[in-house]
Formats: sequence, C-alpha cells, structure tokens
Amino acid sequence: MVIPTQCQTVINANGLFTKY
Repeated sequence: MVIPTQCQTVINANGLFTKY
C-alpha cells in the first residue's frame, strides 16, 4: 500500500476521491 507524502487525490476503498 502506498502512503501519500504529498498533496494528491487518491481513490479510497469506497471509490470516492480523497484529498491528502
């Protein structure tokens, strides 16, 4: 599993976009 270390948008398990 990749841990985001910068501001980026990923798709979570629910298929929703989550901004980190």
